[in-house]
Amino acid sequence: MNDVVEAGGRNQETSKGHELAPHNIRVNCVIPGFINTPERFAKWEREVAKRELSPEDAAHERSLWSSNQGMRDTRWGTPEEIANLVVFAVSDAASYINGAELVADNAMDKS
Repeated sequence: MNDVVEAGGRNQETSKGHELAPHNIRVNCVIPGFINTPERFAKWEREVAKRELSPEDAAHERSLWSSNQGMRDTRWGTPEEIANLVVFAVSDAASYINGAELVADNAMDKS
């Protein structure tokens, strides 16, 4: 059931993109992977590591955990990288992109 809900939700950008295109409005969906924000790190540290870690130990533990999640390159993204994608998506340089899923997840394996 979750797959059906997710597919329905993720197809909204296509239908809304068609609906709003005559008004010169583009609709796209940004799908980020693991992003290293203070909030995300605190949640990860609390739920996965289950202890406070030094920055060096945290980087090592995150790398091990990420590799177990199917990430070939275990580096987490930064908020700035996602912001750059959004800035591009709303710019004139992306004027032909409408109804798209813009995935920024460092080629994370989803299988």
